[in-house]
Amino acid sequence: MYKYIEKNRGALLARLKEDNMDNYLYLLNPKRDVNKIDYQKKYKNFWRLYAARLSNEFCENHFQVLKKEIQNPSGDLKKIVTSLAKVPSNKAREVGSLHFSFSTKLLHVANPETPIYDKMVKEFYFFSEPKPKTKPKSKTEFEDRLEKVNDFYDFLIDEYERIRTRGLLAKSMKTFRKEFKSNRITDVKIIDTMIWLFVDYLRKEAALRKDFFYD
Repeated sequence: MYKYIEKNRGALLARLKEDNMDNYLYLLNPKRDVNKIDYQKKYKNFWRLYAARLSNEFCENHFQVLKKEIQNPSGDLKKIVTSLAKVPSNKAREVGSLHFSFSTKLLHVANPETPIYDKMVKEFYFFSEPKPKTKPKSKTEFEDRLEKVNDFYDFLIDEYERIRTRGLLAKSMKTFRKEFKSNRITDVKIIDTMIWLFVDYLRKEAALRKDFFYD
């Protein structure tokens, strides 16, 4: 799959809007104040917290956890997931929901060297995220699901390092850095972005267009 990204890097990067990276870099600004309303609005819009229709209580807790992780980095994804699960995200969800994607995005903002998990990454690597089997959710089931998603996260860390060291997306990363010149954009973020663009392209247009190379 990586070779398809490499061959089509130009077409993929053409789909990436410049303001997308501007908004991303705004979230990483060293002088940021995560308590400010403007920052939180841009954060929620960029990471699609708005689309999830999350409760105010959940969002308040989310930014409290983010602030703590920035000030005192733990790098502990399990801890972040557990912290977010303490507050119901909306009326339809109970305490104990596994917000794996939001947790990895939070951790990435605090430490951009860490991978991001979302539906695009899940589809690219054919990962089947464990679903709750009981309602209300039991503590044991939550821990079991958390262990499985954390194992996949560890896989992403190792896989992204393999991509970097073996140069599996070397041309894509070089082209990306020519287009977007910022030392705050990590190799991990570039890998994540190329995977996101690739899956998004396949979802929306690959079947309709002939400018995508598969050979």
